[in-house]
Amino acid sequence: MLPTLAGLPEPAFIDCGGGPIWTDAALAWLARSLRDVLTRSEVLALTRHASGATEVVTPHGAEPHRSVIVAAGQDTPRIAATRGVIVPVEQTLHARGTFALRARNAEVLAAIQDSTGHYGHAVYGSPLPDGEHYAIGLSGDEGELDPSANSLTAIRTVREGLVEYVERAMPGVDPDPVAWTNCWVTRLPWGSDAVACYTDGTNLFIAGHNLFKHAPALGELLAAAAQDDKFPADLSDARRLGSTSTA
Repeated sequence: MLPTLAGLPEPAFIDCGGGPIWTDAALAWLARSLRDVLTRSEVLALTRHASGATEVVTPHGAEPHRSVIVAAGQDTPRIAATRGVIVPVEQTLHARGTFALRARNAEVLAAIQDSTGHYGHAVYGSPLPDGEHYAIGLSGDEGELDPSANSLTAIRTVREGLVEYVERAMPGVDPDPVAWTNCWVTRLPWGSDAVACYTDGTNLFIAGHNLFKHAPALGELLAAAAQDDKFPADLSDARRLGSTSTA
């Protein structure tokens, strides 16, 4: 399943129905499917039209809509604030490295979630669609950086940790990275994998981290809520979905 791995000190669980999301392919399919109605632009604000509709204000003008669903990641709190809605997102940075496989594998390699610490760090990793590279990031708080601080040293520490893990645990992977990716983490107060929806009474603002993984379910739930003019109670912040609390 993962011949590039040196081995693990304990039994591992393999989910044959799981795996990484091939994001570029998913977005390309969506763009093709929606090309007749898709508009690409920067959203400056949401305003209330005299008719009661919501206007989406862009550099090209304002377009009225009966209701709007905002799923803009780190930009969601800013857009929500233009409607007086506070979305309590805390933003951090996460660094991930891309490494070349020493030999191209004919089969799609398994993704990995190694929480043992056997090789010095807890990591997650997944193959890239090209069959020639593998992406690895540190799991949990160790991999998150404060963007408001001078994080150059912290970024260097994270990168050194990833290289160290690859050298120890992944003999089938070249430990010299070919690329680095810094991602935004949009964390809600009760957990790093939390999710919640907020509203101004008409429009919906979805926030949380790793939402792309739940996009099909969230999309159907939010679309149904918008069409029925109902707030999706299951996504209320009072539900504390994704809470790490044991209380």
